[in-house]
Amino acid sequence: YSARGGFDVNTFRSADMGLWFRSSNDGLVIRDIGSSGPITKLGFREGDVIVRVNDQRVTRERDFITYLFAEDVREERVKVIVLRDDREEVVWVEPTVFIEETH
Repeated sequence: YSARGGFDVNTFRSADMGLWFRSSNDGLVIRDIGSSGPITKLGFREGDVIVRVNDQRVTRERDFITYLFAEDVREERVKVIVLRDDREEVVWVEPTVFIEETH
């Protein structure tokens, strides 16, 4: 949160929303998912490789957070493309749900 009390994308981490990653040559691989909260309803699975967020290529956790919580898409449903079982799958995320939860 910023000094103004609003959401601060620069200090927010994927762990704050219940996602943990491991590094891999394949990209951003989900290592663990929280067992409670909004993250459980989205459809991410352990082992999913996050490929793109809102048509932006993702290779690091910071990219994932920056694109997911960008000012211009924050109020919308954001399309996250994951690679699962050698196929691309779409997971829809509503960033405001996580912003409100941390508020």
